[in-house]
Amino acid sequence: EGYNVELARTGDEALERAAELIPDLIVLDVNMPIMDGVEALRRLREWGSMPVIVLSARTEEQLKVKALDLGADDYLIKPVSPVVLGAKIKAMQRLLDMRKSLVETTQKLDSANQELQRLSALDGLTGIPNRRRFDEVFMAQVGRAHREGLPLSLILVNIDHFKQVNDTFGHPCGDNALKAVGHTLMRSTRSTDHHARIGGEEMAILLLGAPASVGSNIAEKARLQIVNMGLVYNGVAVPITASFGGVTPRYLR
Repeated sequence: EGYNVELARTGDEALERAAELIPDLIVLDVNMPIMDGVEALRRLREWGSMPVIVLSARTEEQLKVKALDLGADDYLIKPVSPVVLGAKIKAMQRLLDMRKSLVETTQKLDSANQELQRLSALDGLTGIPNRRRFDEVFMAQVGRAHREGLPLSLILVNIDHFKQVNDTFGHPCGDNALKAVGHTLMRSTRSTDHHARIGGEEMAILLLGAPASVGSNIAEKARLQIVNMGLVYNGVAVPITASFGGVTPRYLR
């Protein structure tokens, strides 16, 4: 029928081969030397989920029920017609294909959910974290600062005369300014810092483990980079500056 078949003559050998090959389907006889098929099935189900068809010349219902309870997907009485066995194997193949399809679909859904969660935490215009994400991070970092006795500095950033930028150069230029400032903040802060757009032209930086002096230095560095970022719109230089204010609560020092 075109299947690749691997043979094992004892139950323990079957387990070894199954662990090595991870087959798509196991056809397992009950009567085998050293370890019978029922015990092999029990041990197999401790780690493997591949379909198993059990074969036996024994017809008692108790054995059949036991095999099915242990995880057999089917139980056939020998002698088995090759036609019937072939049909059962094809049915198991369809089951396996459905399982694989379900796993792939689940993985795709997980990836889509993770991407959706990631996107829901980002500001749609600037691509940096949004206010909701910043609020979550802020509460978590405040708790960590309390627990570990770390300083925590918060810097608020406001683009100067942003309405004038929009009125003079147009809203598309204002959007470009917001993007440029957001990316500049990202480049000017440490990898452990958090930044976000928390309002129209307002952004914030949260620095765990940074005393007031460090926060002040980072704010000044970011301020200068914004002044010098050289925003150009329709061939015209657009001067952009921003005001910074920071705080390091005493009780977190």
